[in-house]
Amino acid sequence: MAFNFQQSVNEIESIYSNVDPPNNPGNQINDLVQYLVQPETILDEDIFDRAKQLIHAYDKLTSNHRSQLLYGITGAMKQYVEKELKSDLDSEDTFNIEVHRDVLQLYAYLIIFVFYCISEEKDPKKKVNGAASASDEDIRLKKGFQNSIRVLIECFKTLSVVFSVDLSHLFETTISRDDFVNSLCLKPVNSLFESEERMKDESFRRSAFKVLCQAVNQQGQMQQVQSNISSNLIYFPHLSPFKFKDFQRE
Repeated sequence: MAFNFQQSVNEIESIYSNVDPPNNPGNQINDLVQYLVQPETILDEDIFDRAKQLIHAYDKLTSNHRSQLLYGITGAMKQYVEKELKSDLDSEDTFNIEVHRDVLQLYAYLIIFVFYCISEEKDPKKKVNGAASASDEDIRLKKGFQNSIRVLIECFKTLSVVFSVDLSHLFETTISRDDFVNSLCLKPVNSLFESEERMKDESFRRSAFKVLCQAVNQQGQMQQVQSNISSNLIYFPHLSPFKFKDFQRE
């Protein structure tokens, strides 16, 4: 299957606003999740196309369907890393390195698209003292916001599993590894930090900071993370200042 990871990631913004809602998404998601019980089936072009079509319509799905789809994808990715990839790396088996890289990139693309969708969501409105009760729209936004926080935390848990592996074994150059880590983690997290309401959520912050720590300590991303933090503190005053040493292991 021909798949250009970086090109596909670069096209996400143009795809995001040009997708129609799927027909019978519940049935489609159930079928996909069943296929992904064997995580390597994502290499099948038809299966990956099904996954893409559903992910591309992520913001048009109900909260339940979003969660079901996301957990199916992240569960498959974690299972693949823990049972297939780590086993081969521990045994120094390099025969399937290219396959492992392809699988990670396919799942990574799906997760990156979810990150983008959530970064585009509106924050729930702040309730002003003495104001009337929240409107139905406000309630809907708040529920959607809370669901998205849960989705993000699940994504970060998956990234944590991926970053527990030395990705330099999978990529031919340091640059290609760094591009993968930046696309999957650093760039999306940077965008997600722009939301003041999201940054007020302690569970989100802790999960995001943890995966950034891993990017620094296990994937050699100290310089890029430091640069991102410095930029964020300049342009987004709602971010509480924190020192870069917080990302170093004690």
